[in-house]
Amino acid sequence: MKSNTFKFTLPISILALLIGCISTQAQDSDPLVNVRIVTVKQDHVGDWIELQRERVEALKKSGGRGRSVSQVNKGNHNTFHIVTFFKDWADYSAPSDPPMGEAANANWLNKIQDTIQSRREFMVRGYADLSLPPKAGMEVKYVTVRETITKQGHANAHLAWTREELQPAMVKSGAHGRSISRIVMGGNLNTFYTVRSLESMDDLDEPGFLNALSSEERGKVFTNESRERILETSLILLSIREDLSFSNED
Repeated sequence: MKSNTFKFTLPISILALLIGCISTQAQDSDPLVNVRIVTVKQDHVGDWIELQRERVEALKKSGGRGRSVSQVNKGNHNTFHIVTFFKDWADYSAPSDPPMGEAANANWLNKIQDTIQSRREFMVRGYADLSLPPKAGMEVKYVTVRETITKQGHANAHLAWTREELQPAMVKSGAHGRSISRIVMGGNLNTFYTVRSLESMDDLDEPGFLNALSSEERGKVFTNESRERILETSLILLSIREDLSFSNED
């Protein structure tokens, strides 16, 4: 039986990405993150939520791995993002016993399958050195997730620009509650995610970090070259579902 001792604390996380909900995790190494984006059949959202609550309780009782779950706030409200952290690929691939027992787990899987319209799963690698923690005492209720896809052959240059130009500008401007990650398996490897933590949607009305920079400083960060590397970008708003999330932090 696998011992799930790797821990994370909500709402501090590195991704996610996304890649659905993503909080910020304090740690020294770059985390490996599993992201599942599940779109639930419109008439089965309540069923899916109740089944996930059952799953959470079973995971808590069995000492299972913690996870963060969020729900699309604007757009497809029946889409959920489930984020789970791992130390490395060995940790990800290690076998684990079903939290409900074999029979109950099989029954749960049959029920949950009937509620799902579509499901996407991929792995991202977070960059610990590009993570800016939330303000002290901040209670994260929402996150925005910006997906940036670079042109083929430009991903490493984009990462270098993020590290050498964008990150120093964000630090100088006092930006907080942000993390950056990149798909490493299960999707387009040119895809980056920037996650911003919010205490309320009112935070979206506040001036962006770029307003703290002079026009000259902004021009040095966002050059024509940096813009031309981008193939496409999009932004979504997610609500943290605390009732479907839990931490196994002591």
